[in-house]
Amino acid sequence: MSARGSARQAAVRWAIDIVGRDDVVYLDTETTGLGPDAEIVDIAVVDQAGRVLLNSLVQPRNPIPAEATRVHGITNKMVMNAPEWPEVYQELARIIQDYPTLIIYNAAYDRRLISQTCRRYGISVPRADWQCAMLNYAAYRGEWNARYGNHRWHTLEKAAIETGAPMPPTHRALDDAQACRHVVLSMAGVATARRAPTVRVPARPAASPAVAPATSGVRSAQPSRASAAAAEPVVTIRELQSDSTEAESAEVERIEVKPTDVSDTPAAAPPRQREWYQHWWLWLIIVLLPIPWIDWIAIPLLIYYLPFTAKTRAIIGATTGVIVLFGFIAMALGI
Repeated sequence: MSARGSARQAAVRWAIDIVGRDDVVYLDTETTGLGPDAEIVDIAVVDQAGRVLLNSLVQPRNPIPAEATRVHGITNKMVMNAPEWPEVYQELARIIQDYPTLIIYNAAYDRRLISQTCRRYGISVPRADWQCAMLNYAAYRGEWNARYGNHRWHTLEKAAIETGAPMPPTHRALDDAQACRHVVLSMAGVATARRAPTVRVPARPAASPAVAPATSGVRSAQPSRASAAAAEPVVTIRELQSDSTEAESAEVERIEVKPTDVSDTPAAAPPRQREWYQHWWLWLIIVLLPIPWIDWIAIPLLIYYLPFTAKTRAIIGATTGVIVLFGFIAMALGI
C-alpha cells in the first residue's frame, strides 16, 4: 500500500474510533482575531448526535474589529449583553467533565484561544483530550504539500463541501461545530458520499427546553453521560467502506466499541476565577495609595490591566474615584 493509502486508512481508523465513542463532543469558537490578545466571542459544543450542549455569544473585553465581523458576522452590538467568559466557561467545564474528548477543526487555534481567554480572567485552562479534525482530514485527502513536508490542510468550508455538509455564508460557532461533526462522520463512514454510515450512538436524555441559536446568554442543554454509560449496549459501526485508493469499494471490517467507563476518563479542572482580594497587585497598590499621586497610576492598573469581571472593575473604579476625590479635598483643606 502506498504512503498516501496508509495515511488515508489511518485517518479513517481515527474517525471510526471517534464516532464509536461516547466521551466525544465537537467544539468551535469565533474570535476577535488571530493574535495573542484575541478573545472568544462565540462558542458552541455539539454531541455525537448533533445535539447542542452549548451555544453562546461571549462579551469580550475589547471591541470586535471590523475585519473579524466580516468573517463571522458577529457585531459589538450583538455581544453587548452577552455573558463574559467566566460565566460561559462554567458551562464548558461541566461539559468537559462528561465529555473530555474535544474534536475541533484546527484544534491548535481554538485551544490557544480558549487558553489565552482563560488566562485573561485568571481561570485555569481546561484539561481535555484535544484532537484535530483538520489534520486527520488532510491525511484523509492525501494531498502532499512538498513545501511544508506534510499533507495539505483544507479549510472547514472546503472539507464540508467535499463531504456534502451544508455551510451557511457566515462562520458561526454552532454551524462550524456541526460541519466538523459531519466531516468526521463522513470520514468514518464512506470514502465517497454515496452512502451514509450506519452508526448507533449512546442515547441520552432529551434536553428540555430545546436549545435555540445563541443570542446573548449562555444556552446549554447538557445531557448526563454517567447515568446511561453502565447500561448502554455495544456501539456498532458496520458496512463502512475502505478509503484507500487501491480498494475504494472494499468494506472495513465490522468494529464494535464498548462505552468507556466514566471513572476512567480524566475530569476537567474546575474553573478558578480569582476574586478581587486574591490579587497581590491590588494589595500593593492599596498600601501605596497614601503616597502622593500614586492614585493616578493605580486607577488604570486596577481597572484595565487586572483580570477582573466587569462588576468587580466597576466597584474598584468607583472606590478608587472616591479615594481620589477625598485626596483632592484633603489637599485643598491642607490636611
